[in-house]
Amino acid sequence: MGGCTAVNCTNSGRKGIRLFRFPKDDSRRKIWLQNCRRDKWVPTNSSGLCEIHFEQSQFKQHRQGGIKKLKSNAIPTIFNVPNPPQLLETKRKSLYPEEVINCFSNGKQRDIELVIYKPFSK
Repeated sequence: MGGCTAVNCTNSGRKGIRLFRFPKDDSRRKIWLQNCRRDKWVPTNSSGLCEIHFEQSQFKQHRQGGIKKLKSNAIPTIFNVPNPPQLLETKRKSLYPEEVINCFSNGKQRDIELVIYKPFSK
C-alpha cells in the first residue's frame, strides 16, 4: 500500500503513519467512500486511509506492542475536504428587476433571504 487515498492527505507508511485498507463488506465500503467525498472514484484492493482519518474511539484499546488496530465497525470521519467553489460573480444584468425580502421569525431576523424576480410589465 503506497499512501493515503484521502483528498489533501499525503501521509504514507514511509512517514510512520499506519494505513488501513477499505473494507470488503459492501455496506461499510460505501460509507467509507461517502465520507471520503471523492466523486466517481473506485478504490483498488490496495487502496487505504491513514490513521489520521479515524477518531481515537475507532481503535481497539490496549493493544500489545502499541500497534493501532481498527475496530471491526470503524468508520473514518476526519477529512480535510475543501469547501465547494464559490459562485462566480457575473457583470451581466438580469432581465428582471429583483426584490429581496428578509425573512423574520418571532421578531428575529433569520439567515435566509427570499429573492423574487418580477417580469417587466409592457
